[in-house]
Amino acid sequence: MKVNIPVYNSAGLRELARLSPFLRSGDTLMLVSGNVDRPLDLGWVDESLSLLERYREQTVLVATAGHAHLERLAAAKPRAAGLAYIYEPGFQNVPEFAWEADTTVRNLVRAVATTRAAGFQAVFKPTGRPLFQANLARYGWDYGVFAEGSDALLVQTQTYCHKGNFDGAVAKLGLECAAQLGETYVQVTLDLAARNGVSPAGAVTCARVAADHGFAGVTVWWSPRYTAEAVAFLEGRP
Repeated sequence: MKVNIPVYNSAGLRELARLSPFLRSGDTLMLVSGNVDRPLDLGWVDESLSLLERYREQTVLVATAGHAHLERLAAAKPRAAGLAYIYEPGFQNVPEFAWEADTTVRNLVRAVATTRAAGFQAVFKPTGRPLFQANLARYGWDYGVFAEGSDALLVQTQTYCHKGNFDGAVAKLGLECAAQLGETYVQVTLDLAARNGVSPAGAVTCARVAADHGFAGVTVWWSPRYTAEAVAFLEGRP
């Protein structure tokens, strides 16, 4: 499978050198700035993109949360292939977030229009909670609609890998995104200090399940403290 490696601080940029021998052509590096309640740091993004220029076989994205940040990022024209719009409840930087499916689609349409107008691939990175959370089913999210409306879809499925019901969640996701599996990624978390962190072996198992369902790849959330775990996952990935 392809992997998408997020990098959200300078320590992660330094540790990325330890991951680089295990990256493959077609993998993705994703700089993250302005996530949750943090400010968008365009200077850090620009400096970091300069450091990533040597990764010529990997695609580089820049991800941020919310329309306001995305519009500033697009206007800055970073040297990246695409911009990712992070969409989660409770984020100060996503005041437009709504569980209602029609509002979510409108938010996605605006984000995609902003991104493509600036000349970038449009990537959507939504929460995966409605996949398997019964109280959210009534809102009628359809990840296939999200995939059709964007150039790539990165669904945050890490909680299911942690809880042990990953197969059921990604099976549902696979049915919804059947026509766009080649542009749809699942997610696992190797940051063992995070709520949904799993061991490298556990993450590899989930990645194999996703590969069996035909997904393009997996976003591998990690932290500089757990670089060895990220390396172990990359060595064992399907």
